[in-house]
Amino acid sequence: MALSLADFNTYKSYFLALANSHVDITNFVFADEGQMNSIIRSAKLGKVMWLDPYDQVQLLDSISDNFIEQYPAAFTIASAKPAKFTDQDTLYQECEAIVKDIVARMLMDYQSDPQVLVTQLSSYKFAPAEATFGATPLYGCRLEFTFTAPAALTYNPAKWT
Repeated sequence: MALSLADFNTYKSYFLALANSHVDITNFVFADEGQMNSIIRSAKLGKVMWLDPYDQVQLLDSISDNFIEQYPAAFTIASAKPAKFTDQDTLYQECEAIVKDIVARMLMDYQSDPQVLVTQLSSYKFAPAEATFGATPLYGCRLEFTFTAPAALTYNPAKWT
């Protein structure tokens, strides 16, 4: 079945499936600080994938009849921040490797036959990331990327008086 990340529920479920199937990710959170605080308190943090809702969607067009929607999206792979800087570097490298695993899987899904993922992906950027939940600082790697999908813009005269 072909999936489009432009559908909000598919977006969440696709990344949940990636997190659940990656051997190094122990938790998945979709922009829910309460859930993240609960995971941290449970002492079962491990590596967590924190998925952001996609940001403002932009309509793009070059010839006025082929609009596409461009979606800026992001997720972070993180764990409890170690006290030593050298350990932070090691944690970042581990989290970056997971981010690259996920990008590789997304590309494989996009290129597979029959297509699993029918969303074009581009503009990958990743960097170290920090966040604090309660008293627990997290450290890891954040990936920001863009995906596009055809815009469903159909004039419906019944909607106009």
